Amino acid sequence: MQQGYRSGAVDYLFKPIDPQLLQSKVSFFLSLDQQKKRLEAKLAQARRSEAEMKALYGEPPE
Repeated sequence: MQQGYRSGAVDYLFKPIDPQLLQSKVSFFLSLDQQKKRLEAKLAQARRSEAEMKALYGEPPE
């Protein structure tokens, strides 16, 4: 397990599989993925806004 975590694992499932625990973990990781996508969209919008402001005020985009 330690080797797995060192290699990038973030969670484990153990046998026998507990259906409630599995559902909880899946829900949690789906929620994290949705949050990440929302943050990425906000960052992209902020970058577009920044570029528009620079263009409006004559500053060259980076």
